[in-house]
Amino acid sequence: MGNFYCNFTTRGPSSDEVLRVLQSHRRSAYVSPTVDCNTVVFDELADELDVREIDAVGALLSRELSCPALAVVVADDDELWMALYEAGERRVEYSSRGANRGAFAVSRAFDRMWMTPIVWVILQWPYLVFEVFRHALLKKALRLPSCCVATGFEYIENGEIPDDLTLGDLQRSHRSRRDDRAAEE
Repeated sequence: MGNFYCNFTTRGPSSDEVLRVLQSHRRSAYVSPTVDCNTVVFDELADELDVREIDAVGALLSRELSCPALAVVVADDDELWMALYEAGERRVEYSSRGANRGAFAVSRAFDRMWMTPIVWVILQWPYLVFEVFRHALLKKALRLPSCCVATGFEYIENGEIPDDLTLGDLQRSHRSRRDDRAAEE
């Protein structure tokens, strides 16, 4: 079984600003430290790979923080799906299984426009054994934090913390939705 995860990388706001927005909307998530103006969000419900939840978080972050938010989903290492949110709207959607567009928009959003040709090649490459490799190449081209690759909310909950972080480095926005459900029962 391959990787299953979803996370969001924002460009601009600090981790404290991101955390405040998530808390004000009662989202259960982990927030990474800000590295080179980029902050990674691991949302609990979006990590279930529900497109409605992914859209809700991407729109929320981009609208409330006036910044681009890049959602990345890897499903069983067979597909890399991305969506770029700006001003509360999904602007670009990419899938390694077909909708191969977005190199310019994503490069521009992360202030790496000169990398557009390389990002284009990464997104267009016809076959990779594991789509997490494509995500790792994209991370390198866009200079995103290392923790965005192969990490989602569920991995963190299960103690699988990225090598470049400790659990203490991550901020938690709200208790788990599972805790809410257990308290109701």
